[in-house]
Amino acid sequence: MSDPFSLEDNLLFLVLLILRNIASVSFVLSCITQRYIQQQEADQAYIHFLQRISKEQDKEILRRKRREWDLELGSKNGKLIWKIEDFEKTSRKRVFMESPLLMTSAQGYAVRLNVHFEGDQGQHLSFSLRVQKGEHDGALEWPFRPDIRIGVIKFPNEPLEFEKKLDFRSADLSQSVGLQQPVSGENPKIDLVTIQTSDILERGCLIEGTLFVECTVQNIKRNVDFQQNSN
Repeated sequence: MSDPFSLEDNLLFLVLLILRNIASVSFVLSCITQRYIQQQEADQAYIHFLQRISKEQDKEILRRKRREWDLELGSKNGKLIWKIEDFEKTSRKRVFMESPLLMTSAQGYAVRLNVHFEGDQGQHLSFSLRVQKGEHDGALEWPFRPDIRIGVIKFPNEPLEFEKKLDFRSADLSQSVGLQQPVSGENPKIDLVTIQTSDILERGCLIEGTLFVECTVQNIKRNVDFQQNSN
């Protein structure tokens, strides 16, 4: 009995069968590839989630340590003595430091001192002040009009070295963003004084290798207010 299908028919059938298998394999591979991509995206999203959680936890740890640091070394009477330990090494290695929190009173304005070590290996120190967002800002008068005094302690109970005084009581502060009520963590800096590192060393201002910076920040009403009250 002869085969009802010709050679051409058999070849065509084989080709169609192969093509159908190829299509099935391609479909399976496409599904596997799509699933792999989805899994990769899910893994990346989970990794980013863990990184975000880790960063938030790190920030919370830093905030907690900062609060502890402020409670231990900060001031609530308007006067801060800030110790910069191992000054010579610090001035060569560091670029920036900030002080513990200084408050004008227990419910007053909150500020921090900053120092930038500038030039080749910290040739000079630029001190500045930043007003911090505080718990009692809503009850305070703005803009902040501080009377600031800053300098370096060489000997206790003696005049400060490199003393600088800044009085903002009668100044026009309409354009001074740094002394307005903070809307975020802290305001832009207010420049205070720049000191040459060599001058600090030549004057013998280090006490056992430590530089002691004293800063007083007082909240005193404007002269205009005093004049109005006296009339």
